[in-house]
Amino acid sequence: MSDHDPSRRQGATGAGNRLAERIRELEVTISSLADLVIVVDADGRVVECNGASGRVWGLTPTQVIGQPMPTSSGRLEVMDRQGHIIAPDAVPTARALKTGRSQRVPVLGIRRGDGGVTWAQVVAVPVSA
Repeated sequence: MSDHDPSRRQGATGAGNRLAERIRELEVTISSLADLVIVVDADGRVVECNGASGRVWGLTPTQVIGQPMPTSSGRLEVMDRQGHIIAPDAVPTARALKTGRSQRVPVLGIRRGDGGVTWAQVVAVPVSA
C-alpha cells in the first residue's frame, strides 16, 4: 500500500474525526463540572479553564486564559484554613510546576476581587507531554 492509497487517507480521516469528536465530548464534560478545572503550561500561564472560574475566582475564562495563574501571580490572595496568606510561589500550582510532583491541599481560601472568599480543596497535578 502506497502513501497515495485513498483507503489509507480515509482511515486517517476517520481516526481524525473520532479524535475530534472525543475532544469535543471531553470539553463539554469539563465545562459542565461545578469544580474548577484549569490547565496551566510550564510557564504558569492558564491554557484552559472551565466556567467555574467565575464562581471560584470571580474571573471568566476569557479574563484568565493566556495570563499567569491568578493564584500563583498574586492577582488573587490565597489563604490557609487559619486565614494566613500563602505566598504566590507557595500555592499548589506553583509548587507542582516547581517540583514536578502532585500537590494536594485539603482546604484553601481564595479571596476574589469582590472581597468574597471561596474555600476549596486543591489538587495540582503536573502533566508531562
